Amino acid sequence: MSAVILCEKPAQARDLAKALGGAIGQGPGWIDCPAARLTWAIGRLVDIAPPEAYDDRYARWHLEDLPIVPDEWVLVPREGVTDQLRAAIATLRMASLIYIATDAGREGELIAYEIIERARVKVPLKRLWFSAQDEASLRKAWANPKEAAETVRLYHAAQTRQRADWLFAINLTRAATLVFGTGRGVLAYGRVQTATLALIVQRDREIERFTARQYFELNAVVRSGPHALVMRYAPTADAMRLWKREDATGMRARILNAQGSIRVKREAKRQGPPKPYALSDLQGDANTRFGYPAQITHDLAQSLYEKHKAITYPRADCNFLPEELACEVPRILGFLIQTQVVPNHPQLATPLLRKANFDNSKLSDYHAIVPTPIRAPLEQMTEGERRLFGLIALRFAQILLPDYEYEATIVTLAINEVPLEARGRVHLKMGWRDLERSPPEDEQEDSGQEVLPPIRDGSPGKISSVEVQQKATQAPKRYTERTLLADMKNVHRHVAEPGLKRKLKTTSGLGTEATRSQMIESLKRRELITLAGANRREIISTHSGRRLIDLLPRMLTLPGLTAAWEDLLEAVALGTRTREDVLAALTTHMRKQLTLLIDSKPPATSIGPAQKLPTSAPIPNPSHASSSNHPSVGNATGKAAPQGKAPCCPRCTKPMKWRINRRTQEGFWGCMSYPDCTATIDPVKTAQGAQHTAHGRPPDCPNCSKRMRLVHGSRGPFFGCTGYPDCRTTVDVGAGDSHDHQPSTVGRAIPIAPKPRFRRPG
Repeated sequence: MSAVILCEKPAQARDLAKALGGAIGQGPGWIDCPAARLTWAIGRLVDIAPPEAYDDRYARWHLEDLPIVPDEWVLVPREGVTDQLRAAIATLRMASLIYIATDAGREGELIAYEIIERARVKVPLKRLWFSAQDEASLRKAWANPKEAAETVRLYHAAQTRQRADWLFAINLTRAATLVFGTGRGVLAYGRVQTATLALIVQRDREIERFTARQYFELNAVVRSGPHALVMRYAPTADAMRLWKREDATGMRARILNAQGSIRVKREAKRQGPPKPYALSDLQGDANTRFGYPAQITHDLAQSLYEKHKAITYPRADCNFLPEELACEVPRILGFLIQTQVVPNHPQLATPLLRKANFDNSKLSDYHAIVPTPIRAPLEQMTEGERRLFGLIALRFAQILLPDYEYEATIVTLAINEVPLEARGRVHLKMGWRDLERSPPEDEQEDSGQEVLPPIRDGSPGKISSVEVQQKATQAPKRYTERTLLADMKNVHRHVAEPGLKRKLKTTSGLGTEATRSQMIESLKRRELITLAGANRREIISTHSGRRLIDLLPRMLTLPGLTAAWEDLLEAVALGTRTREDVLAALTTHMRKQLTLLIDSKPPATSIGPAQKLPTSAPIPNPSHASSSNHPSVGNATGKAAPQGKAPCCPRCTKPMKWRINRRTQEGFWGCMSYPDCTATIDPVKTAQGAQHTAHGRPPDCPNCSKRMRLVHGSRGPFFGCTGYPDCRTTVDVGAGDSHDHQPSTVGRAIPIAPKPRFRRPG
């Protein structure tokens, strides 16, 4: 065998085989075509081994063991993909030349090199670089392969990111849980997730602290000859606002029936079309127009790319297109008009190719998302896929149309030192706005942008009536997924330090286009945020989310510091810094944060993943009520509250209050934060031990933070997540260890730990 092509997914391998002449044979984990043999990954096939794989003592959590920094990094197969890993390795070992055909970018390089290095092959490497999966794009990539050395630094950057994230997550999560944990689960730290949560908590508290302030406006009807228009009081500074009614009524009296000279300023303006979509822009528009969560938009776009070959690579972080794509524009437009996805606008016959859109010097790993030069199979698409494809197609057509031209008019009148103003515009040429859908409510033009009467500059004007309107200042708006994605991308807006602010303007912000929606979904799954408001589009932090941000040192929640990672990773990708140098710098930074975290509160001694830290004195046992060792126990049932100190809430650590169940008339402890926190303690069940006597109290899930329950499986009892089947995490009641069986982070088959620890729910 001469050449082997390594793809990222089976579907990608089938598409590439078809483009290169069709499949002529296949076997377990590979396909033959006339040009080469193809094999594939299934996303990530290996993971960094968990801490206990490096040393058995890390199976239990102790502060004295931190930080955990491996001398040599160990990768272990993910659960469920071992057979494909073996097939890919066996195929690569037969090659004399390997073509890497995983997705273009950092993560695609990481997937490929993890397999290649595990196979320990030393053969020439080439790179097939493509941003669309239609046959023409794939054949073009095959005809013009890159040398692997041109893109290998992307792998170095991705590997650095992967290892640094592991170091921060493992060490800071364990430290935060040991220092601040109250026994009700793991305080999970994530570089991007925690900073994103901090943005939401900060916005929520700004809204809650906001106090509306009343102010007044003047609307004056001004007549000039046969024409009349409404002009508003236009203060030039906030201090000139009318905060008192008597000021407003006094000003009204000064200008009523007064006359003056009207000044009219007209200015011709033009507005270019919006840029072609990057993923976060597409997610924002889809959320506003269709109510789609960011992850749904991501999945629909991925389906349009992989299944229907209708769009280019969807996880793009760039708003520009390659100059060579210009020759494909007529063909793409032809298919879009033929399928009636885009109206047959007459000016699309001569599309306008702006340098502002087609510019090779502004490209990143991927160009903006646009339709591919094929006839999209609309009849095979779901409704959601058709909607999203229509959004992408219309944006592509808009960038090829002329500018929107209009005449902006400002009419002013100053009488007795009271400035009045009216603004309006006249449409001259609609241009790209001919294809604009009705804008959503939050994007509609300001009501002041009205059509004004044809009043000439210098015309006399008389104020015939004045209305005083009472208004109030508005609190900041809650985050929606659209606005949160925008702030994650442009996180420099939330950074005050000028140097860091300038630096962050050139990076990708919090996370990447591919991971931001995953971070938002993770916050939902862990119940750190929730959705509320009209159509459940507003994002609000939960009590658990606020508590996590409050407990962590502020430096661990700052978005600027986490986003600055991208600058370092970009330096690795460009070759200006080595991966070893950057990882050492990030490890030093982690050690400093860890020290500050541990020093911020007296720590508990140790904790295992299936154990809990004490929250207060033990709950009194009614069976010992007569014992002299418990003189203050009293009655633990009925309406009478037990004597002694009330317990702390096992979920949020706040004090609890004795309450009476109206239906049973029995007493119980309820959290004082109700309804934000609904935790309760039944003193009878606590005393009897219920199901916890033999196996300990179920912990919170270390993966999603939901409650766990005791499950009696076919091979014995274990704790299983109540979020099953979405979360398949289990905790062995004997080993006190946990494991994640989710497909996205599926397990770790650790060769050096032959004793099975984990079980699926029975």
